[in-house]
Amino acid sequence: MKFAIVIALCLPFLCVAQKKEPFLPENLKIDWQLVTNNYNGEDKYLATFTITNTDKKTALPVSGWTIYYNANRDVVKKDIGNGLETFRVHGDLFYLKPNSTFKGLKPNESITLECVGDAWAFNISDAPSGYYLVWDETPLVSKDISKVSARPPSDINKFMRAPNHINVQITPEMVFEQ
Repeated sequence: MKFAIVIALCLPFLCVAQKKEPFLPENLKIDWQLVTNNYNGEDKYLATFTITNTDKKTALPVSGWTIYYNANRDVVKKDIGNGLETFRVHGDLFYLKPNSTFKGLKPNESITLECVGDAWAFNISDAPSGYYLVWDETPLVSKDISKVSARPPSDINKFMRAPNHINVQITPEMVFEQ
């Protein structure tokens, strides 16, 4: 009798524990790239987030999830395109969340989002990091997104913070030449 009561009490938890996630975060890839500092002649930078669904069968749903990340610069423009918005939670913690216009992310599909940041990015070390996904249904469970990259601008001079700024960036090519 006691055994039956224990099973009856535990059964709902076992069912919840076996519930399949709608999308596996290991199938997300996030690439961040600085496009330019001194964006529109102001103390701001323009960067892109490219989010790729590497899964061959499952789409990232249109809603029900949030991607959290850390960044050391505030985001000026909250609506970053393609139905996604980013907000500062507190300190250096931000989140990326779909709004009502997000259409999901189909298998093998990528979207690129433009992000305008406050101040400037001195190096790719200023890129966001620590990405993780949280489902609305399980807000206390976070899932690491490990396929991430940060790239400098394609033109090293785009690191300049003002038109008369002298670029002091050290590139791998410069180190190799030395």
